[in-house]
Amino acid sequence: MKTHTLILVVAGAAVLLTGCVNPDGTQNNTASGALIGGVAGALTGAAIGGPRNGGAGALIGAAAGAIGGGLIGNSIDQEQNARLRAEAPQTYVKVDEGQPLAVTDVKALAKAGFTQSYTYFTWRNTKYELTEYLTEITKTPMREYFRPNFFTNTPDILAPMLQTGGPPAFRMRLVLAATLSSSYGIYSGFELCENDAVPGTEEYLNSEKYEIKVRDWHKPGNIREFIARVNEIRRENIALQDFLSLRFLDTDSDQILCYAKLSPDKGNIIIVAVNLDPFQTHYCTVVVPPEVVGAQPGQHYQVTDLLTGASYTWSDHNYVRLDPMVQSAHILRVEKLL
Repeated sequence: MKTHTLILVVAGAAVLLTGCVNPDGTQNNTASGALIGGVAGALTGAAIGGPRNGGAGALIGAAAGAIGGGLIGNSIDQEQNARLRAEAPQTYVKVDEGQPLAVTDVKALAKAGFTQSYTYFTWRNTKYELTEYLTEITKTPMREYFRPNFFTNTPDILAPMLQTGGPPAFRMRLVLAATLSSSYGIYSGFELCENDAVPGTEEYLNSEKYEIKVRDWHKPGNIREFIARVNEIRRENIALQDFLSLRFLDTDSDQILCYAKLSPDKGNIIIVAVNLDPFQTHYCTVVVPPEVVGAQPGQHYQVTDLLTGASYTWSDHNYVRLDPMVQSAHILRVEKLL
């Protein structure tokens, strides 16, 4: 087997599996450390082995790296478990036995170092619910220790919104997850808007937990390009890489949520408007306090919709209309003051 093939196999496994989680959704550092160490070791071993011995070097490096990374990850897991057992023994028992976790348990996990567990975002749908939840985790002492990962769906959770809202609901929830939190995730099949559920439950029908699924990723109706574009926007705009600068903006519609995020130096300012109703068009007036964008009262500025490339002139009060069948959201970047 050629060197580059070995490296691709190991790297592919890491891409698919890195971020391994425990049954409760918390990070499994032992597994992640082994996988990351294996990739790093394979690459290093291949480079040392050169053209003639790269394959053997990759295999040896992968094994050594996996062992080393696993040991380091296991040490982190043990430290977090010990801290959780000492500081929140009731939560530790719940996690160990796979019991449902309350809000206090999630907070205890975060304080113990388990910062990548999925959150209650999956069940926050209305403007009030989202505003209240995000305000709690960004404007209270939780901001000092809680680093949320917003999952749109999970192997166990197909939310009613996704079951009934079709592609507009999938696009809407993706934008919310990807722009409200600096860390988000989607579960396999989201790209294809899979939404068949066991009637009356949040469980996937024909769940991947019980069978191997083979998917056509180019199936008509997929939102792969939309997801890719949102991820590009996240990479290109530092304001979306931190959730602590979140500021909600007033609108006169309960169906349109609008918020701004700023980079630490305020050189990158993003304004997001999302139609929370996947079935109907809604419009509103968005109020943007001038200090949010560094403008004077009444001053105009140019914004670019990073999803479509369209440009608009905004000021203190701005009209927004979103048809979910066409566009569920605006992701606007402030370009320049006029």
